[in-house]
Amino acid sequence: MLLARFLSKLFSKEGIVLVDSQDQKYICGEV
Repeated sequence: MLLARFLSKLFSKEGIVLVDSQDQKYICGEV
């Protein structure tokens, strides 16, 4: 997922977890 890769660079310092409409979780950055 390109958006997740982009956000992982953007939030690499804090870390964030994205949940899409199908209830799949994408972990971005350091969690």
